[in-house]
Amino acid sequence: MMQQTNNNYQNIISQLQQENTELKKKVAELETDVTTDEAILQAIGDGLVVVDMDKTIVMVNAAFERLLGWNANEVLGKKFTDIIIKQNDKGEIVESKQRFKKIDSFIAHQGGYLNYYYVRKNGTRFPVDLTTSPIVMNGEQIGIVQIFSDITEEKEIEKSKNQFVSLASHQLRTPLSSINWYSESMYEGDVGQLNQDQATYINEIIHASRRMTNIVNSLINISRLEMNTIEVKPIDLDLQKLIVSILNKFKSEIKKRKLKIIWQIQPGLEVISMDKNITQTILNTLISNSIKYSFPKTEIKIQIFKDNSKNLYLQINNAGFGIPEDEQNKIFTKLFRASNIKKVDTDGTGVGLYIAKEMLKLIKGEIWFESIENKETTFYVKIPLEKS
Repeated sequence: MMQQTNNNYQNIISQLQQENTELKKKVAELETDVTTDEAILQAIGDGLVVVDMDKTIVMVNAAFERLLGWNANEVLGKKFTDIIIKQNDKGEIVESKQRFKKIDSFIAHQGGYLNYYYVRKNGTRFPVDLTTSPIVMNGEQIGIVQIFSDITEEKEIEKSKNQFVSLASHQLRTPLSSINWYSESMYEGDVGQLNQDQATYINEIIHASRRMTNIVNSLINISRLEMNTIEVKPIDLDLQKLIVSILNKFKSEIKKRKLKIIWQIQPGLEVISMDKNITQTILNTLISNSIKYSFPKTEIKIQIFKDNSKNLYLQINNAGFGIPEDEQNKIFTKLFRASNIKKVDTDGTGVGLYIAKEMLKLIKGEIWFESIENKETTFYVKIPLEKS
């Protein structure tokens, strides 16, 4: 009996020793994994910061220290918002210290193209591209991880590119204006009557020159937008004359497609204080698109009116190709063209609506649309007059 009891004890001790050995092995493996993970995180070239649900910094990597000038010991246990200051182009703090109140608002990619800057410990700043994501364990969010990088070099390259495009585009404007003026004069018979073949060739030159002029103007507008060099200068603008001049540019196209243009300006809005370049660009884009993408023998309706809140509204409706439903969320993206339009119009650049939306942002305006493919499209523009 005693022998059997001793044997049982011996088996239990042996089993415990085996389990202890396995436990030590697993702890060693976990420690190795943790060490490996920490080494990987420290080796990442981008700045990394981890915060818990109280927005307290619990981990940073070497790149964080290098980019922001803070030592890890100085920031661990501190509030994220006390250490990291985000600014816009003008040096204004973008968000208050309450920006983590709603955790979901912090979970997003906020690219450097939005012109955000992080401020270093010494007060200098640099442009950032940053990505923020939740840390989830067992289905529950336990913190947040943010990765950010210094994109100063990319910004300089982008700035140089925009400056070159702007300079080249401006240099192209003068010769294009001459080509436009002389070819239109010849087509109108100012230097003698043209025969049928000559008129056809000159008309092709006019068409190509106008397309090139539109491309050059688009390039200039994009470069000015991306370099933040567009200055809003309101003047007394005659909307009626502006619309007539735009429609006259497309007179031949309107006639060829047998389109009926119906436009109406609310009484009292014929002359209004607005920026000419921005207003002309938006009107030209929306009217030209409506003409190009309408079905023949249909109507285009243009309305300009004001509500009681001092907002100016532009509404343009046309019956035509419309925008495919699955592509409508991309319509204001730079260089995007709807798939159904590419088949019927090869001249478009895909930048008109992008430029219109970006210009409207400058005057706190908005643009949106409703569209049914192969039926109709209506674009709406809202401009707060006090800010325009």
